[in-house]
Amino acid sequence: MAHDQSPAYVRPPVRQAGFTIYFEPLNFDMPLILRLQSEWDDDYPVIRQARPSSRRHGLPEVDIFAASWPMPAIEQSTPALNTILSYQWDQLSFRWNFDGDGESYPGYSKLSTQLLERFRDLASAVNDHTDSQLKLQGAQCSYTNSLTDASSFGWLRGFLGEWRAEPGPEREDMGFEYVGFRCRRVDRNAPVGTDREAWIQLDEGGKKDAELDVWAIVALQQGDTDSDSETLDPNETAKRLMDDAHAYAIDTFESSFSEEIKKLWEPK
Repeated sequence: MAHDQSPAYVRPPVRQAGFTIYFEPLNFDMPLILRLQSEWDDDYPVIRQARPSSRRHGLPEVDIFAASWPMPAIEQSTPALNTILSYQWDQLSFRWNFDGDGESYPGYSKLSTQLLERFRDLASAVNDHTDSQLKLQGAQCSYTNSLTDASSFGWLRGFLGEWRAEPGPEREDMGFEYVGFRCRRVDRNAPVGTDREAWIQLDEGGKKDAELDVWAIVALQQGDTDSDSETLDPNETAKRLMDDAHAYAIDTFESSFSEEIKKLWEPK
């Protein structure tokens, strides 16, 4: 999980990575959809409809029924379904899934470049189709990580103890059907002009192995959205927001594990 100065690992625990750019709702009609499908068909030939994605807390709310005719989200993916591009009236997303066949995480730089290239296509299509430009609102970076190198209770004990205490004995199996934990942090990145929040969520139960989700959301500060949207290149703004979300997610991720656990991932 690396970009620029971010730590890099030979075998990071990431099993899914997602990146999303949010913008003010647009008129998401068939001519626009057909143009995007045609432009992206070579790289993402598998096309299907999907239920529209909602927005997480921290972003301006949108009404999915405000449009004249709500359209479903569109997903285009590679034949192996390990990379999926999703787009709808208020967001563009790119998701990478670990396929378990010896594939390693490609890294933020490579995946975000793919998303930003598709965003440029979208911005150009919107400009041609509506004679206006996209107005950016925020971005999200999310990672789902396997907890194979630490048990759920072991991770909780270390995280809540700030990884300072010596590891204790493993907790006796008490037959818990589910283990969960969630926490949230917030701050403001004045140089970038964003309000930021990040979440950590632990889940284990039933047939699901222990996983730790880490995601960060950044939103242009109220009062700055219009000026950024109107005076800055939306492509530059999209990259600035995406990099900010990634940096905050990585900072949250790194603080969620001990140095001993990170050594198991083989730092580069």
